[in-house]
Amino acid sequence: TDALRVKQGDPVTVQLDIEDESLAASKRTFQGRIKYVDVKVSPVAEDVRVWAEVENADNIMRAGLEATMTIDLLGTDKRKAASR
Repeated sequence: TDALRVKQGDPVTVQLDIEDESLAASKRTFQGRIKYVDVKVSPVAEDVRVWAEVENADNIMRAGLEATMTIDLLGTDKRKAASR
């Protein structure tokens, strides 16, 4: 149901999934925005593909690394309320 609320331009935070917490990169977060929300739902996993663009400061994020992206749906609701 959250997928219906995700819109292009929504703010996101991305954090690399690095097990070694002693690395500075494991604590860094990257801010960005949703750029694309797929109109199709995957029938098996029941998920929706989204793409976000984030600033890759110091080229810390690399191809093949896993990360967690959090979409700020509450921020979206606040913006809508402020624009009314």
